[in-house]
Amino acid sequence: MRLNFAIVLGIFLLTFQGKMMANLPIPIEERPIIYLAPDLVVMNILEPEYISSTGQSRIRAVVKNIGTATSNRCYGNIKDDGRIVYVTIPVLAPGASSVMIFYLPYWVYNPDANFTVYVDSTKIIPELREGNNSKTFFNLG
Repeated sequence: MRLNFAIVLGIFLLTFQGKMMANLPIPIEERPIIYLAPDLVVMNILEPEYISSTGQSRIRAVVKNIGTATSNRCYGNIKDDGRIVYVTIPVLAPGASSVMIFYLPYWVYNPDANFTVYVDSTKIIPELREGNNSKTFFNLG
């Protein structure tokens, strides 16, 4: 006899919610799994700025912890034409964000800007997802 998945799921949810509302003990095997771990992502990369007095590019990128636990201090980096520059990312509570500021000793528009920013680039933080730790910026010059 085959049971409809929706019916089985409905029965499970009603049973689980009923026990919660009645303050009955819920067996471990019926409890939802909640993972506590940070998850750092590059949310946004702002338009690069040219510092005419030094000939440098200043690049700001917003990193956010979208995970369920506080992250440790770690490193972020930018990779542009083989050049890598590292910065420190502070401890971030869940939902908190910080701005990473990178300085490159040249103007990144040559003629176009094309670089990638990484968070936890040294992989020292065990995260909920490791595949979301970078963002690429591309803009025509």
